[in-house]
Amino acid sequence: MPPLPAIEQPAAVFVARPGTAGRLGQAVSWRQLMVWPRWVTLAGFAIVVGAVWAVVLGVIAGAVLGVFCIVVSTGTALIRRGLTARRIMRGSLTVATPGMGMASRFGSGALDIAQANGITRLFYDRVRGIHVDRDIVVLRYAQLFIGFPRELFPDWAIELIRAHRAASGTTGYSANIPALPPIPPIEQPDVSMVADPGTAVAMARESFRVTLRSVAILSAIFAVLCLFLGRLLSHDHGLAAGLGLAVITTVWLLASAVRGGPKTRAAYQLSMPPGEPLSARFGSEAFEVRTASARIRHPYAAMTSMRAHGPAMVVRSGGIHVYPRELFPENAITHAGMVNKLLAK
Repeated sequence: MPPLPAIEQPAAVFVARPGTAGRLGQAVSWRQLMVWPRWVTLAGFAIVVGAVWAVVLGVIAGAVLGVFCIVVSTGTALIRRGLTARRIMRGSLTVATPGMGMASRFGSGALDIAQANGITRLFYDRVRGIHVDRDIVVLRYAQLFIGFPRELFPDWAIELIRAHRAASGTTGYSANIPALPPIPPIEQPDVSMVADPGTAVAMARESFRVTLRSVAILSAIFAVLCLFLGRLLSHDHGLAAGLGLAVITTVWLLASAVRGGPKTRAAYQLSMPPGEPLSARFGSEAFEVRTASARIRHPYAAMTSMRAHGPAMVVRSGGIHVYPRELFPENAITHAGMVNKLLAK
C-alpha cells in the first residue's frame, strides 16, 4: 500500500526514540490504575457486601468476604495494569519504533495525531482529563486513556484543551484557531459507502454486544468464586449468600456497561454521521479504513480476530474496532485469513 499522507502544517513533530513505546505503556497503565473514584466505589461495595454477609453468616464470614472483595479487586486492577501496559507497548511498537515520525495539529474543536498507522482526530469535548508528565501526555478520552509524547503538545495546546474542558465549549484560546480540514480521503478505495442515520446506531449496538460478552465472562468467573467461598464459609446459607453476591456483582457490571452506552453512541455518531463517505482499501499486508474521525491502517499480522456479526465487522487490533460489514468484501476477508491464521478461525 502507498504511504499514508502527512498532515498539513503540523503544530509539532516528533521522532520516536528507544524506549518511547515502553514509556507510553507505563504512563497509560499507571493513569488507568490511579482512577480514585473507581477505588472508592470498589471499597464501598466491599464494605456493604461484607456487612450484609456479616448479618447473614456472621462477623467472621463478613470480614472474610470484605477482604476477599478487596483482594480480588486489587488483584484484578494490577493484572489489568500489566496487561494494558503490555498491550500498549506492543501496539506502540507499530507507531513508536525508534525512527518513526509523529505529528500533531490543533483546531478550534479537535486535534489530529498522525502516526505510522494513520491519522486520528480527537475532539476536545470528549476529553475528560489531561495529565502532563515530563515526557508523556495522557488524555482521558471518553472511556479510554491515550498516551502521546510530550513533544507533540505545545504548552498553548495543553492550555487550549484544559480551557475547553473547563468551559465545555469554545473559549478565547480557540477564537483565532480555524477548524481542522476533513480527514484525508483514501485514494482509489476498493469499497465505498455513505453512512445513513442507522449506521452509527448499528455500530454502537455491536460494540455494546461485545462489551456484554465481556461482562458475561467476568460475571461467570466471579459467580464461581462467590459460590465456592460461600460454601466454604457456611454449609447452611453459604450458597445463597454467594449467589446473592454474584447477582449483585453482575448487576453492577451490567450497570457500568449500560452507563457507557451513550458515550459509545456519541463516538460513532462523530465518526459515521449521516451522509459521511466511508471507504476502505485492502493491500497484501494491511487494510485501511477512513471515517470522519480517523484514517487507520490495520496490519493483518497485528490483528487477533476479524469477525462479522450482522451489519458490523469487529476487528481486534490493539483494541476493538467496529466497522460496517459493507466495507469488507469476501475476497479481502479470505486474504486476511491466509496472511494471519488467527483471522481464519
